[in-house]
Amino acid sequence: MAYVKKTNLRGPPGPAGPQASTEQIFDKAWPIGTVLETNSDSTPPTYNTGWKKLPNIMGRGFLWQRIG
Repeated sequence: MAYVKKTNLRGPPGPAGPQASTEQIFDKAWPIGTVLETNSDSTPPTYNTGWKKLPNIMGRGFLWQRIG
């Protein structure tokens, strides 16, 4: 059986999908309850949400939990 190299396995381009907003991407990347470790004491970006500062038992950095 001979090997045949197929160079073009893509079909024609389809229509563009829906565009996600910055807030939608933020919600997917950092869902409610996410714990974020930073090296800064300032609150992380909000995008209409809130963060609660958690005690850091490790002694380094700052811990924040997304509370919605």
